[in-house]
Amino acid sequence: MKYAIRTCLLALMMMLSFSVEARAEKLVKVDATAYTNPNNNLTYSGNPTVEGVTLGGKKEWIGERVILFYSDEDGSLGELYGCMEFQDTGNGRASRKYPGKTDIETGETIDIYMEDYDDCIEWGRQEMYVLFLDEVEMI
Repeated sequence: MKYAIRTCLLALMMMLSFSVEARAEKLVKVDATAYTNPNNNLTYSGNPTVEGVTLGGKKEWIGERVILFYSDEDGSLGELYGCMEFQDTGNGRASRKYPGKTDIETGETIDIYMEDYDDCIEWGRQEMYVLFLDEVEMI
């Protein structure tokens, strides 16, 4: 947990020293769903799920730390959601772009871990932007 907090603080400090809009080409627009873990299963990476830290996505992204942003109603970059780490994969639904694969396998959708089932239902499916921390360069 200390690692996640340290990562988030570092990311927020970085946010103060660079313009996200200047790095818009590094942003990935995705759908975001939410999931819960009532059986306390370990994530794909072997870690326990932690709200505000655990993120599910394509296997190639496991271990990647990211900054998430909401998408505004017009589709533009919105407010900061938070800093998270891809620690899990997910089932997803059939990809519209890639037959035979799920939208999580292809990176079209990410899955945000939440402790409460009702919070997951309330979240639904939202458009978000993902900025991978290894893509961030200081300006």
